[in-house]
Formats: sequence, structure tokens, C-alpha cells
Amino acid sequence: MSVFTRAKNGLFGQIKPKNPHSLENLKYLYGVLSRNPTISDANRDLLIETLRFISEILLWGDQNDTSVFDVFLERGMLTFFLNYMRQKKWTLYLWSSVTNA
Repeated sequence: MSVFTRAKNGLFGQIKPKNPHSLENLKYLYGVLSRNPTISDANRDLLIETLRFISEILLWGDQNDTSVFDVFLERGMLTFFLNYMRQKKWTLYLWSSVTNA
């Protein structure tokens, strides 16, 4: 069962978009990041999947919808990636999980 399915197809009132490769899904995933500024044992799997999905959407957007990268920059999503990597306990785990996607 997916981490997102366990979130009951909605996170804090947001409904997960049906199209996984879309601008709407990127905005949804931004909501996940903004509600989880630090990594813990409880949210680790959720954040790993979120970062993985964001990476996929960025790759898709490069070929199909250039506004995806604009939203990524406007919302400061790179800051979340960097902040997670600065949490020393999780750096190696995050790096290996995202690069092996």
C-alpha cells in the first residue's frame, strides 16, 4: 500500500490529483513538503516517496510542460531538498533512496 494511499487520498483537506505527472500533483506534493519540514521516523517513507515523485514530475515537465520547473522554483522546493540533506542522520538514506529511484 502506497504511503499516499494511507493518507486516505487526501492530505489535510487536499485531494491528490489523478494524474501523477502534472502541475497539480506537483502543487499537492509541495503541500506534503511544507507540512513536513524535518525528517523523522514517522514521516521518512512519506518524504522519500514525495521527493521521488517530485523528481519524476520535474523530468516529465522538462519534456512536456515547462511551467512545472517554474512552479518548482517559485515555491522554493529546492530549499526543502537541501534542508533534508542537511539533517545528518538522514543524508545517506535520502541520497541513496532518491538516486536509486
